[in-house]
Amino acid sequence: MLRRHLSFANVTAVLALVLATAGTSYAMTLPRNSVGTQQIKPSGVTATDIKTNAVRSPDVKNGTLRAADLAPGLLNPAATVQTTLAVADLADGAKASYDAFCPEGQQAIGGGGRGDDANSEATSVTSSRPAVSSTSLEPPAAGAGFTGWRITVTNLAGGIAAGIRPQVWVICTDAP
Repeated sequence: MLRRHLSFANVTAVLALVLATAGTSYAMTLPRNSVGTQQIKPSGVTATDIKTNAVRSPDVKNGTLRAADLAPGLLNPAATVQTTLAVADLADGAKASYDAFCPEGQQAIGGGGRGDDANSEATSVTSSRPAVSSTSLEPPAAGAGFTGWRITVTNLAGGIAAGIRPQVWVICTDAP
């Protein structure tokens, strides 16, 4: 009797009913570090998928980042110039030193000076060098940082008797 009712349609219907009520599932476990670039779709991983501070400098291949990938000002920190103008004239035949220093929290990267704004040819800048700090006017040791610049100027004898005002400047950036 059962054989009489067996048809392709009946078997297909029963099989579909069994599969529908049983459901299907498949669990897959992947070995550690087995997902690579071939398994990830283009743009498949976004910033929200990456844990904060998960990528560090050693994780980035040298030469792969562009300036646009970095924080503003990181490659070219803003530089400022601090100047000091002599408060009094440098007398005829006299010699004096002048200093300029970076604000607190900044370091110097260079500097310079001149004997006078309008009459520099009447003076001689005999020294122009970095200075460790306002409390140590010595030049820095090799490889050491500095926060100031120092010049020494001579108002050449027999030249201009009054009005010579030397100026020194230091170029500063944020300290690392």
